[in-house]
Amino acid sequence: SRIATSYNRFNPCGARHMPAPISIGSRVTSTVLSVRPKVKELVFQLYGRSVHPELFDIYQSRSLRRGGYQATIQITSAGHLVTWRYDKLTLTEVAAAAHHPLPRERRLMLHQLKGEHTDRMECRGGIAYEMNFSVETASEQKFLAYQNELTLQATRHGMLQRFGVNVTPREGTNMLALSSGTARSPGDPGYLSPMGVPMGTMGGTPLGFPVAAPACPNLGPLPNIAIDGAALELVIRVPTNANALSFDFNFYTYEFPEFVCSTFNDFFVVLVDPTPPNAQNGNVSFDNQGNPVSVNNAFLEVCSPTTAGGKQFSCPLGPDQLIGTGFDVNLFNLPELHAATGWLNTTAPVPAGTEIRIRYAIWDMGDPVLDSTVLLDNFRWDIVEGDVPVTLPIPR
Repeated sequence: SRIATSYNRFNPCGARHMPAPISIGSRVTSTVLSVRPKVKELVFQLYGRSVHPELFDIYQSRSLRRGGYQATIQITSAGHLVTWRYDKLTLTEVAAAAHHPLPRERRLMLHQLKGEHTDRMECRGGIAYEMNFSVETASEQKFLAYQNELTLQATRHGMLQRFGVNVTPREGTNMLALSSGTARSPGDPGYLSPMGVPMGTMGGTPLGFPVAAPACPNLGPLPNIAIDGAALELVIRVPTNANALSFDFNFYTYEFPEFVCSTFNDFFVVLVDPTPPNAQNGNVSFDNQGNPVSVNNAFLEVCSPTTAGGKQFSCPLGPDQLIGTGFDVNLFNLPELHAATGWLNTTAPVPAGTEIRIRYAIWDMGDPVLDSTVLLDNFRWDIVEGDVPVTLPIPR
């Protein structure tokens, strides 16, 4: 009962009957469409070839390259055009009007954009293509609310060339920012003050979090609800000659100094699976007292000297790394600024030659205001042999 799949240059994703056209109405045209069609006229198509972009009115275009993979994403007047390439394989995904003048040659999928649909196709080289769409009707008010929410959510991560006046990437020309508010500097498009940008999202915290902070022994139970969380998850194969992963980060929080050792807190964790020895519920970034990275950890050294939450902060790095970041303005008009850790480095042991999962995550706790942002840069593999994760300040 086993069926062999046949691939060739004309059909790179196995033998499948080429779908026939979908007929919706009697309208026929042979020119580029510049008027957005009705939703009921839209179809989803997959090709085992490239499709000429000249056939579309393209509003925006962006190309991405990761290793040997390349993708070009284009927003059109009717939908989208995504062309994905790897080695000699090309797949093109199109959402367009059924009467849009598109070729039939090497068309692998054709579905009307109606209701909900899932499809999958195996391609040569071990590549699997999967798609799923769901179409529903929304009122104008709800549609605009969705649009605003998506626009706001997109600002919770960003690639920055500079953060404020004095903070630049540790390596290369860009660094990743994740935020429970907006991952932007003042003056950047989409920037909103970290004094509070409610994103309207809420969910459970990672398993085992939040954890008690040894630095705050009198703090009661903490809620296990993550508010306005943002995360990046990577699945990576460790090189066969590597024994550890390493990366740099810089954590900023608006909760300091008013809410040190309180239930209003923000967390940043780095979860690694399989869990390295002595990691905290998979988290590999914590100080030498076991405090996770939050407003309560011992690494807050970019600030103005003050006493907060019953603790003395000497702030040996001063406030320079806060200037121009939005964390240099105190919500309560107090003389103290907010705080950051400065650049830290985490190194954690990983098994050579295996596949690991890394999740960088940040979230608000207690309420959706007074946000935090983390900068991430200089990820690398290391041959150093260690038994436990270690996070240390980078020598200044």
